[in-house]
Amino acid sequence: MNIVRRTPAKTIKANLCEAVKKATHGRYIGVYISTVVDAFLSAVVRHVAAGQRIEMRGFGHFFPVDRKGHHGRNPRTGVPCAIPPHRVMRWKASLGLAADIKKPVAVNVHR
Repeated sequence: MNIVRRTPAKTIKANLCEAVKKATHGRYIGVYISTVVDAFLSAVVRHVAAGQRIEMRGFGHFFPVDRKGHHGRNPRTGVPCAIPPHRVMRWKASLGLAADIKKPVAVNVHR
């Protein structure tokens, strides 16, 4: 048995909605679940854009970071350009979630 790290998988909003539907045993139809997921994501963006920190115990927190302006290069042409100051959103996992993510997964590899 080899120990292999998890490969990155892509999860889209539809996957999240399906997980919520399964967790609620199908009590809610997809339109309502999609509306709730949209409202949650919109609230996160709105509050972080306003400079607030959002903390969710056991998951992590979203917070704004103000980046200072600096000089960079256009990767395609190599021409120097000025990058203005701007705000970005960061996310930091909770300690429990970070520990779960770092756990290796045992996979049987037969060739």
